[in-house]
Amino acid sequence: MYVVGSAFAEFIVDVALCPMEVVKIHVQSRPRFVRGLSDGLPKFIKVEGSLGFYKELVPLWGH
Repeated sequence: MYVVGSAFAEFIVDVALCPMEVVKIHVQSRPRFVRGLSDGLPKFIKVEGSLGFYKELVPLWGH
């Protein structure tokens, strides 16, 4: 029961936090692209689309 609960919690947290992590990576690697989260979310959605946030889920789960 604990293993299933832990796995489900990890899934929910990863899905919720993945967009913020993607924007954070872009802020750190390309500072001229965005200045922060409030600036980065709309720009990233324009460039990559809303599903672009979740391209990093498979590598995240693979570690």
